[in-house]
Amino acid sequence: MRLVSAHKGGRVYRCRVTGRAAHSSLTHTAVNAIEYAARIIARIAEIGAREQATGLRAAGFDVPFTTISTNLFSGGNGPNIVPALAEFLFDYRYVPGFDPDAIIVELQALGAELTARMRAIDPAAGVEFIRVNAIPALAPDEDAAVFRMALGLLADKSVEKVGYGTEASFFQEYGVPSLVCGPGSIEQAHKADEYVSLEQLARCDRFIAGVVEHLRT
Repeated sequence: MRLVSAHKGGRVYRCRVTGRAAHSSLTHTAVNAIEYAARIIARIAEIGAREQATGLRAAGFDVPFTTISTNLFSGGNGPNIVPALAEFLFDYRYVPGFDPDAIIVELQALGAELTARMRAIDPAAGVEFIRVNAIPALAPDEDAAVFRMALGLLADKSVEKVGYGTEASFFQEYGVPSLVCGPGSIEQAHKADEYVSLEQLARCDRFIAGVVEHLRT
């Protein structure tokens, strides 16, 4: 039940690398999908380090720069077979003001370069990026009437900027002044036995009642 004025945006992508299988004794005839995927994953790690060192900063966030990570990987079907397919998912969380297309454009350029090398061996090989999810960033608007109303109703006057995403940024994109305020904590979310305390729910009830009363007057 603290007011959140801004949050990061997010993108999730699946990268599918199609190579050419062969017995491991004939690697020169194959296109190793895992090894080409590894080149892209290494670039993702480089981008993350670059943003941490010199990337755009957004004051007020606990992590004030854009982050990116590879989070799920699959590929290969035997210890003596050069893999023909590898897939991995990566996501990035970007601060307001960061161009979310910049990262995927850089990775697509690398993918095109690698595809040209792969197709010198097998014309069917290549790299594909598939967007799985996209959440825009929520930019702060502390002059909005809804911001002043919400802050006035809350006992805790602190204002936060957070790394997780919500639907608020979609409303903001359509021109609706938006913020985030609700019971519970992200520290208890997305894990076994996640919960919202009864005390938080009671505070939320009082807040909603205050919103209704404010709109009546």
